[in-house]
Order: sequence, then C-alpha cells, then structure tokens
Amino acid sequence: MLSDITIAKNFLERLLPSKYPANSAMSSDITIAKNFVERLLPSKFTAHPQAATDAEMGAAEAYETAVVFSYAPVGDVAPPWAVDMQATMQQLVTNTGQQFQQLQQQLQQLQLQIQQLANSVANQQQKFEELPALLVNSQATLRTPLRNPTAMHNGVAPVLAPPNPRNLHELLHFTAEGCIASANNLGLPPLPANATVLERRRQIAVRIGIDGGLFT
Repeated sequence: MLSDITIAKNFLERLLPSKYPANSAMSSDITIAKNFVERLLPSKFTAHPQAATDAEMGAAEAYETAVVFSYAPVGDVAPPWAVDMQATMQQLVTNTGQQFQQLQQQLQQLQLQIQQLANSVANQQQKFEELPALLVNSQATLRTPLRNPTAMHNGVAPVLAPPNPRNLHELLHFTAEGCIASANNLGLPPLPANATVLERRRQIAVRIGIDGGLFT
C-alpha cells in the first residue's frame, strides 16, 4: 500500500545511510530493521512513483546487517549470528580434516598399488631375463650340466655349482639336507619341516626350469 511505502521511506530517510547503530543493538532493533526491509521490498516491483530504488533497498539491507552485527545479548552469551558462524567454521574444520585424512588414505593406497605394480614389472623382467637358462635346463638330459637362472649376467647363466645339483642325475638323488642347502642358495622360500624329499627336489626343479612332474 502507499502508506506502507511512505512509512518505510520516511524511516529510511531518518536512519539511512548515516545513522547506523553506534551502540549495541537490542533484539527489538533487529525486528524493526527486518520489518522495515520487508515493508520496503514489495514497492520495488511496482510502477508507483515512490517505489523503492535499488540504492534505497541496498541501504535498507545494509542497515539491517549493521543492526544484527551490533547486537550483543546480556551476559557472556554470543549473539546468534556469531554462534552460527562458529558452528559453520567448526564444521568446515571438521570436514577439511576428514577430507585430508581420506586424501592421505587414498594416497597411501595409490603408493601401495604403484609399489605392487613395480614389483610385478620387476618379476616379469626377471623371468624374461632367466628364460634362456630355463629353456636350456628344460631340455637337459641326466648328465647335461644345468644352468643357474638366478645368477644371470649379460644374458649368460653360469653352470650350477654346489651346494646345487650340477645335473639332473644329482638332483634325482639329492637328500633332504642337500635340497635345503640348494634351496637357500637359490633364494627359495623354506618348506615346512615335514616336507618330503620329493617335495624339496620338486621345488628346486621347478625353480631352475625342470619339469616338476619328474618328482612325484
């Protein structure tokens, strides 16, 4: 209504923009400022000659903000806007901390995956380099000297030497103690204490490229 526009604009002329609250506002001041903006706003969208302008609306909203920020409740209680801001900041800190922890966990998982991939590539590279020696041993007869695929150098594998079996004949007659010594020399994982001698011979055979089916 016209009376609402006139009242609101008169209030604006008395208070804005020079008379911002110099002292702490009271709760009633906040209500008055809020009502003032709400009464002035509808006129902005009318064709009335006295409709509020953008500058007047901005000044009214600035006044309302100034009143809210100057409000200080009696006692040690923080104003509502400060409590809300503190809660928002605390939630932001909490969320940031959680996101940082999640990022750290994801980074650790990524590093683990990269290390696993690097190990896999290294294993495949080692198998590729050992392939010539493994092929030679797979075709060896009983007395053919066996090659050591674990000691490749410049694409050449040296002949197996004690404590390893020098040929297939020796491996077929290796004792449990001999197998344990050879397995240690070849870098093989230890078998259970109750492993049979055939199982120990098979472990060595498979590692150097000989068919494990010969030791069943």
